Amino acid sequence: MTGEEAMKRLTRWFPLLLIAAAVLAYANSFQGEFLFDDATVITANPRIHRLWPPWACVVTATRWVAYVTFSINYAIGKWTVSDYRAVNILIHTLAALFLYGIARRLLLVRAASDAERARAPWLALAIGLLWVTHPLQTQAVTYIAQREESLMGLFFLAAVYAFVRGLKGDRPRLWFDVAIAIAMVGMGTKEVMVTLPVVLWLLDWTFSGDSFWEILRKRGLVHVALALTWGVMAVLVLITAGTHWSGYQATVTSYSPLVYARTQLGVIGHYLRLVYVPHPLCLDYFWPAAESWRDVAGSGALIAVLLVSSLVALRRRSAYGFLGAAFFVILAPTSSIMPIPDVVFEHRMYLPLACVLAATVMAVHYALEKTAGRRAGVIGMALCLTATAGLGAMTARRNRDYRSADIMWADVLAKQPHNPRAYIGCSSGLLGQRRYSEAAVVARMLLKRLPPFERMSREELVAWLSDRHRAKAFFYCGHARNNLGLAWHGLGRHEDAIREYQTWLRLEPYDVKTRHNMAWLYYAQGRQQEALREWRRILSLNPEHGPAHAMVGIILLQRGDAASAKLHLERAVDILPDAPAILCELAWLLATAPDSRLRDGARAVRLAEAASKAAGDGSVRALDVLAAAYAEMGQFEEAELCAQRALALAEEHEARKSEDAEAGRAIMTERKEGMEALAPAERTSFSSDHIRARLEMYRHRQPVRIGPAPTSEDTP
Repeated sequence: MTGEEAMKRLTRWFPLLLIAAAVLAYANSFQGEFLFDDATVITANPRIHRLWPPWACVVTATRWVAYVTFSINYAIGKWTVSDYRAVNILIHTLAALFLYGIARRLLLVRAASDAERARAPWLALAIGLLWVTHPLQTQAVTYIAQREESLMGLFFLAAVYAFVRGLKGDRPRLWFDVAIAIAMVGMGTKEVMVTLPVVLWLLDWTFSGDSFWEILRKRGLVHVALALTWGVMAVLVLITAGTHWSGYQATVTSYSPLVYARTQLGVIGHYLRLVYVPHPLCLDYFWPAAESWRDVAGSGALIAVLLVSSLVALRRRSAYGFLGAAFFVILAPTSSIMPIPDVVFEHRMYLPLACVLAATVMAVHYALEKTAGRRAGVIGMALCLTATAGLGAMTARRNRDYRSADIMWADVLAKQPHNPRAYIGCSSGLLGQRRYSEAAVVARMLLKRLPPFERMSREELVAWLSDRHRAKAFFYCGHARNNLGLAWHGLGRHEDAIREYQTWLRLEPYDVKTRHNMAWLYYAQGRQQEALREWRRILSLNPEHGPAHAMVGIILLQRGDAASAKLHLERAVDILPDAPAILCELAWLLATAPDSRLRDGARAVRLAEAASKAAGDGSVRALDVLAAAYAEMGQFEEAELCAQRALALAEEHEARKSEDAEAGRAIMTERKEGMEALAPAERTSFSSDHIRARLEMYRHRQPVRIGPAPTSEDTP
């Protein structure tokens, strides 16, 4: 075997090297918790609980493909974080393989000698290794919700790969059709996908060797078809219009296009620095607006030089020109003149990073060839492996920051101490771990940094809120007051908690979240009348608030008004059909109501079975309610079996004397509703003694006739 043949065989293992590098870099990322936007996209999104019909899980039409993958994740492992992270890593690895294939084929297109053709796989490997292990990618990979970005990158690179195969390979028509099909589906991953047709035109111009008119004659219809995929995106945007996402952007974005564009000069300069010095990385920069052009003079000059150089090189059909132009084109939707709520996020560099790294690898290789001669290849690979190892280690280190919300937000606070969202996120993370004293400290620190809105006159407050940029501080104040109230509640300082809630509600009486938390506190104290008043006020503000309907139904049921309770619980189930706690409440009423006109055993069984399935058969309450439903249907053998399982689990829980029980069940409720509220104390009718008593009733062929449902930690 000749040396050339041996090297050719070795290159066949390069894809496996890329896979190994990705796995090693992200091997420590499987453990952790959901954080930041994960709540909105995953844990607070009941739509992903359904796989069929496909559109049932979609919140934002322009990202429907990502939501389908979240639904698949939920169907397989519900809230298992490692499953979601594994899918993210798989997506990233596949994207790296496509990047390697693109780079290798384009380098072969430009190869003018056997030596250059032999080097093409090695240069492509270097690009792929640096890209797949770069710590700048962690925000699109380890951060679960940003699967939208990495999935868009996968579809983008897959379409480019198919186009390159069609451009310089066999069966061009088939590969062009594949590229068009991928582009159409890819428009449902993220809005940045709209740049794909432009990038493919630039690629065709740079690497095909055809003139402008020849491109139109040979592949004009292909490019027209690719451009028509913008119509898919337009339809998806129209479908999305009017949702809470578009409303959110309208209220939070406070920059004019000019100010936003000026600010992006500094942001892009920061992105480029992070390519070569990826430290420090930050989840949430809270980047200030550039007040004048002088603030961004340095980065603006650099970007101007890069842009002009790219255009000049592109005119000459240089690969550097294509990479530079593609970098700016892909960044254009987020980093040009279109204001969006946050001016900087590291995940936006997911694809542009490939352009910068490819240009860097080619430039270093060219420099080594000029200076090191025959040793250029060995030196270059040594540099690549060293850089890959260093980047991989930094990625592994960054992955540890994603283990929990409090760790991540503490990291953000250390790097951006003036970021109010970091205080909110940190205090929320601490609340999730029931570290109430620390959460209170962080929330109070933020309140000290914010204006004293509670002491402002109405005229002063109106004047403040008229400035859209300053109005954000009012929004942060609400979060801080709410989190401080939750912390006081967790510490048992109920009056202090109510004072915080009321202070904020005097300023913003329409804040449903804070009012919901205050209602929970009243309910936990046994002040049902006040709790009922607050939940009814919530329903007057938002008739589609499922948890409020559920709690009004529970209170009415406790008061003996089963008919009215049924109406509210049925409405809650209509709004939240996949919430186990609410399903249990309605099933219990239908199975145990003293009034036969309200009972419906068959429906109670269906609801209780759905609740038990959704809870993973590990919920004592769901099993207890299912047993009562079976008894109402006269299926006492099944009722006994369910009650025995519920009793065994209840006794196991009580035997452990968990910290939850000792703390009076002061826990965070209904995470998928996103309500940072505290649950009331567990009612005694849920104890093992009461379940045992109901078991005896089933053995004597007696159904349950109690009324109020036993409530546990999964109260809505």
